[in-house]
Amino acid sequence: MGDYKTNYVLNPTTPIAEAIAASAAVPGLIGPLAIRSEEYDWHRYEKSKLVAGATPAKRYALWDGGVYDNLGVEPLFKSGGGFRDGFDFLLVSDASAPLALDSGRLKRVLMPWRRALRLVDVATEQVRGLRARALIAEFQRQKNAGVYVRLGNTVEGVYRAVGSSVPAGERIGESDVARAAEFKTTLRRLSGEEFDFLMRHGFEVTNATLATRQGSMFSHMGQSWQREGCY
Repeated sequence: MGDYKTNYVLNPTTPIAEAIAASAAVPGLIGPLAIRSEEYDWHRYEKSKLVAGATPAKRYALWDGGVYDNLGVEPLFKSGGGFRDGFDFLLVSDASAPLALDSGRLKRVLMPWRRALRLVDVATEQVRGLRARALIAEFQRQKNAGVYVRLGNTVEGVYRAVGSSVPAGERIGESDVARAAEFKTTLRRLSGEEFDFLMRHGFEVTNATLATRQGSMFSHMGQSWQREGCY
């Protein structure tokens, strides 16, 4: 837990529920979630090795990490470039909604508070795009390091991108893929149908991405995952 400015906690005892609460702390609306630094043992990097060290502040206020790094990959990169040691295969899931222009909302967007939220969306999208490009470039350099999986990609599009034929089999159509990409993040409870729908889309995109980008380690799975209860 931590970053290059605060330094790092090697074995945090923070409950997962608190990490989720911090991720839900939308700037200006909810939060922040505060932690006190004296409750943890901090470490810093010295010549690529972690050694005991202090942290600059006594208290940290945590907001939604998506404002800074929506993919959560910043701690995995060395300051000089390339991935840090310590993982075998990285599966990065990007479920952020695409930034779109809705002409029916233009007048509402011009309202001051909506305009401010729109600026946050634009900045977040730019950060996401920069992170994704850096990540993909590193995956291309390190051939077996991992894959980047994007919500809203179609199976056909994933296979076309590498010039491969699409395997036969049933899959959700493009209109349903678009519905998955535009699915709103809220605090309401999902229905069983919504959960299964999003799970299936996630499986199909991940299945196609692993089979096309890391074919030496993964092969395309059919729909047997449904019968065998793989999810």
